[in-house]
Amino acid sequence: MTRHSRLPDNIRAELPVRGRAGAGHDQTYPTDAGSGTVPAAAACWRRPSAQMLGLAEQVRDYLRSSGAEHIDVARDVRGRGMTGALTVRWLKGVPPATVAAKFGVSRAADGTPLLPAWLSLRADDDFDLRWQVGF
Repeated sequence: MTRHSRLPDNIRAELPVRGRAGAGHDQTYPTDAGSGTVPAAAACWRRPSAQMLGLAEQVRDYLRSSGAEHIDVARDVRGRGMTGALTVRWLKGVPPATVAAKFGVSRAADGTPLLPAWLSLRADDDFDLRWQVGF
């Protein structure tokens, strides 16, 4: 007897890609940290700058206009002391891949849109770890 997950077919087909946590992050994206420009990975360890908060607000506004619900921006959701690590969370509306395509700052070799390392996306009703912090 074969077991089948209850995930929709389109998500099951993409599981190998969707399961690569952090694969959609650009670690080197130049980020204004308030006292100078640093790579995105280093900006995670600093207080969020105006540039960082501005992009998170743009994502939040886009989600709101696209019908998403329960939208919030959380800092350091893993409690690692990375105050600049921002996570935009929401329910319903737009899948993370669509948001990443709109706000991506570069692209990976396989075409995955990349967000700055300090910005993670988490749609609570869509399994896609590409734009969430790696394990």
